[in-house]
Amino acid sequence: MKKSIIFFVFLVLVIGCKKSGTDNILLNNNSIDLITTIATPGELVFAQANFKPDIGTSTSIKVGGMSTQVFVTDTNHFFFIMPILPQGSVSIDFNNIGVSKQSSITVGSYTPITNSSDALNAISIKMNQIVLNLNDHVNSPMINLDSRYTEILAYLKQHIETKLSTSTTQEKINLAYFLQMNIPDPTKLVFEPADTSFYSRGELAPEERMKSVISSKMRNGIKVAIFFSATVVLLSTPTPLNLILAAASLYTCLTYVSKVVADGRELSHLDGVMIDLYNTSERILPDTLLLFNDISKTIKCNGNYRTLIQSDKNSTSLLIQQFFNSEDQFENLYPRIVETYNRIKDLLTGSASALPAYNDPIQNQSTTQLFPFMGSKLSLNNFSDPGIQVTYTPNDLSLNIKAA
Repeated sequence: MKKSIIFFVFLVLVIGCKKSGTDNILLNNNSIDLITTIATPGELVFAQANFKPDIGTSTSIKVGGMSTQVFVTDTNHFFFIMPILPQGSVSIDFNNIGVSKQSSITVGSYTPITNSSDALNAISIKMNQIVLNLNDHVNSPMINLDSRYTEILAYLKQHIETKLSTSTTQEKINLAYFLQMNIPDPTKLVFEPADTSFYSRGELAPEERMKSVISSKMRNGIKVAIFFSATVVLLSTPTPLNLILAAASLYTCLTYVSKVVADGRELSHLDGVMIDLYNTSERILPDTLLLFNDISKTIKCNGNYRTLIQSDKNSTSLLIQQFFNSEDQFENLYPRIVETYNRIKDLLTGSASALPAYNDPIQNQSTTQLFPFMGSKLSLNNFSDPGIQVTYTPNDLSLNIKAA
């Protein structure tokens, strides 16, 4: 079971990160592809090989001439943390892991950290804001996120800062870059409650809110997988420095876990799957022929919407299929996240909350609600008399039709 979960993690990782192309190094049929081709100091750089790289617990490669520890993730995947180098193209020497040919990677634009104390103070404020924003999800009657998630984040933050206090000046700078690059943006975690008055005013369709939350849940699920993998690997060589890095990576992982859980709980309450469409009391189906004798007419429609249910796993909607696949993968990964958190907790001091159990938020039975249907989503394509010239203008909540 563990092997299959790890395979999933890196399958997702490749799909989620391979955006900028690859840099291929080939020698005697051995090749390495850089999954990450642009990075700034502190960022995780991932690569995959078509062979088993020779990577031990303290193996290093040369990045821009700097010795950089490399971490194996599975049989042919590995990563390293981008060292502090000037912006521009730098060489990578993979000789120590079985390929004696250099590659290159681009160091992206960044603002150098000249004062680690100022940088770490700014990061501390950022981490505090993350907890404050997630607490809004805790306090929401609809979402009711378990408060243990934010308690654990506060616990990890405290230990990261305690460990930092005994680090050397250079370690503090290195860690500041790592934290700056990998701690999530608090603004992405702001609580935005669903406002059904938007639906009533025709400013937002119910299905659009559902699509937005589904996309958020899947996007953050990929980030959970990435930082979980990094945490496991860093923890496999628990030097004092790597323990801080592992705790920071887990902090990021659990931040995204919290958002995935919150998105799931919101999704379980959203009525966004349309069942029926009504023009006053008359049911309307797509491509229905609308007959009318008036010279002008205004059609106002209501949509009957329901929540997602388990049987939607068989939906023909690609987005809904992807959502349920993502949900299954997250549910399978969650016990490993709990196990890894418990390992780190055992290496730290003080008492901490246990991670809550994870429950699939999607129910077997739906709830339904009637909302006005947006006029911009209505159109006419059949008429009772082709000789009648018909024009129509969609408004927020209606379709104005004129015949001549």
